[in-house]
Amino acid sequence: MVPGVALRPLTVGDAEVMSHVLADPTLYEFTGGGPASVEELKRRYAIQTRGNSADGAEEDQPRGRP
Repeated sequence: MVPGVALRPLTVGDAEVMSHVLADPTLYEFTGGGPASVEELKRRYAIQTRGNSADGAEEDQPRGRP
């Protein structure tokens, strides 16, 4: 453990701060693309933090598919 560092789950509220962290264009030098907007990060984080059903029976479907 590192003193003064706490890990916690990602939340949609993290999008604003993360947009600044991810704004550096050099992060995308080898992967392509570019920084996402705050709204795009909120959308992504909402999906990522939704989780799965408790028993794993329900799975998320890709956008635009039933």
